[in-house]
Amino acid sequence: MFRLFLFLFVLILLPSHGQSQHIVNPYTEQYPDSLNKKRLYTVVATEAGSYLTGLSLLYFIWYKDHARVPFHFYDDSKGYLQIDKAGHAFSAYRESYAAYHALRWAGMDKKRALIFGGPLGLVFQTPIEIFDGLYEGWGFSWSDMVANTFGSLLFTSQEAILMSRCF
Repeated sequence: MFRLFLFLFVLILLPSHGQSQHIVNPYTEQYPDSLNKKRLYTVVATEAGSYLTGLSLLYFIWYKDHARVPFHFYDDSKGYLQIDKAGHAFSAYRESYAAYHALRWAGMDKKRALIFGGPLGLVFQTPIEIFDGLYEGWGFSWSDMVANTFGSLLFTSQEAILMSRCF
């Protein structure tokens, strides 16, 4: 169990430090001091569009050819060598990261950006579990939901700790 936690911790943190020179480091970039409504609308529209596009693609690529069944659960916590859980945690972390920094780019203050952006990884990942619960061959997985929650909470708590150190 400790090795799994260590693996997830390293997997989630490594991509943040290997950024290309062409990508701005969000921790050193100066964000606007006031809310830019045009940028905020761009962020909200992009996130909403990504969410809807992602759900549509998920249905048409993944679930379309499978029978819809009554909502059911499936415990996949012992399978896939936990790589599935790592993928859920990693995806939720990166989606929360992207949402937070997009809101900061729009001029939102750190606290509000963390409140609205932090949980978005979980919000983006939850429909996958709901779809899984509605289609044959899968099922709603509580362990996937725990991994999704862990990824978003890890990002949110890291940012909250960084914020508290700055003040």
